[in-house]
Amino acid sequence: MNAVALRKRHGVSIMSRFDRRANRSGSGLASGIVFLLVLAVLIAKLVAAASGSEAVIDAPLLQATTTSVHTVDAAGHALLSVLEVFRLPAHLKRLREMEGELALLRTRNQQLEEVARENERLRGLLKLHPPREFGTVAAEVVARSMDLWFDTVVINRGANAGIKLQDLVVNGVGVVGEVAEVGANHSKVRLITSPDFALSAVSNTSQLNGIVRGTGGGQLSLGYIAADAPLKLQEKLFTSGLSPTREGGARPRGLLLGYVTKIKKQPELSTLEVSVRPAVSGRGLRYVLVLTERV
Repeated sequence: MNAVALRKRHGVSIMSRFDRRANRSGSGLASGIVFLLVLAVLIAKLVAAASGSEAVIDAPLLQATTTSVHTVDAAGHALLSVLEVFRLPAHLKRLREMEGELALLRTRNQQLEEVARENERLRGLLKLHPPREFGTVAAEVVARSMDLWFDTVVINRGANAGIKLQDLVVNGVGVVGEVAEVGANHSKVRLITSPDFALSAVSNTSQLNGIVRGTGGGQLSLGYIAADAPLKLQEKLFTSGLSPTREGGARPRGLLLGYVTKIKKQPELSTLEVSVRPAVSGRGLRYVLVLTERV
């Protein structure tokens, strides 16, 4: 290779390196230009002040400087906009991460709310004070019948825990039902709203005795009340301590059954037709107590 070609190649290489460095330092040069312009304005103002011609040079210099600054500022904003486009995938990723964190927090909050509800149910059971002649067996509802959703449930305690047929089942509010079937470690409970449920009751104000029965529609009825009885709406009905239709079963007195919601006279009969709202709904049952007779 001759000397001329070598000089040309060496010159091209130097120019390439210069171009790359120029590109990398482009932003630095813009800032440097602004600095030099501002410095020039200051020096010119000092010189003009010394010679008495400050007002003559102020306007041109300031205009030139302002134009340059605005140009650099616009270029800076354009560069920032381009950079934001490249940062968009990172922003979207962080947004998805935050959405996941929010969903996790919501799930944990729901879990804490359910724990609080369970604690409230358990506190309700602790408030119950059955007569001393009755024992209690705590149980959890583990299944419901599919054919009569609100009329029977299954609990996780049975004969091995001392549970017997017709034992009364309650929670912190009132009567839930009675034991209909007993296994070794589970029992089926007939809810108070079942058409097969019947229990002797007494009203708290008028002290009237009757029979509370389930209607199968989530409600109760009160039978054997004379047409001229002084029964009133919203009277509370409690267990009387008797078992009118079945042998055995723990039947303590004074447990809440429900509230009188409708009283209708039956002209053809000598009794009243009484509708009762149960104190305990089959919906949402979780923990119950089975009342057992002490031997």
